[in-house]
Amino acid sequence: MSANRKPENLAVMRYEMKLLTGKLLVASPQLRDPNFAQTVVLMIQHESQGAFGVILNRPGDKTIDEVWQLLGKESCDCQQNVYVGGPVPGPLIALHTVESLSDQQVFPGLYATAQMSAFDELLSQPEGDFRIFSGHAG
Repeated sequence: MSANRKPENLAVMRYEMKLLTGKLLVASPQLRDPNFAQTVVLMIQHESQGAFGVILNRPGDKTIDEVWQLLGKESCDCQQNVYVGGPVPGPLIALHTVESLSDQQVFPGLYATAQMSAFDELLSQPEGDFRIFSGHAG
């Protein structure tokens, strides 16, 4: 913190840091980094300790059913692709519309989870609106 910043501004600083949560970051056409060239990233969390999001427009080459089988889970008959969320490895992340299955709200009506029990529930709903990501942008 700079010497001229007053302590009463800490609340403003915290608010400013959360401004990117739920926002889209669109890659500049000049961006050459192959991890992010021509991508749109949804910021899931942005705070003073760090930030992370997922790339929305990079479908992977495996379906959810194929990934489930690789994880040793029962076949789920879901042929939706698992998306490449970014270059940082980590747990699978689901973006979805079911508040009761969420770890956190990204913005009103859109939620995120990394809980496999929530994934199983999402997959069992015939009208489920969700997308699953492998990796993230951090």
